[in-house]
Amino acid sequence: MAGVEVDALNFSFDILKKNTIAENAALKINRVPIQAQCNKCGKIFTVESYNFFCPECDGILILKSGRELLVEFVDCE
Repeated sequence: MAGVEVDALNFSFDILKKNTIAENAALKINRVPIQAQCNKCGKIFTVESYNFFCPECDGILILKSGRELLVEFVDCE
């Protein structure tokens, strides 16, 4: 849900690092599951198949995680 196509990001990274000082760099991606909370009953759970209605009461969900895009660190010499 972060709007990142992982295959395209990896492909672009590999192309851009060629013949540069970063040629041996690695891209490490940690996927965060989509967590949501029902605005009606308050239940918190992992969203499956992009179904944004509560499986308990059919309430509408509020996203809690899964939309993040964070570069934690760049390690270089």
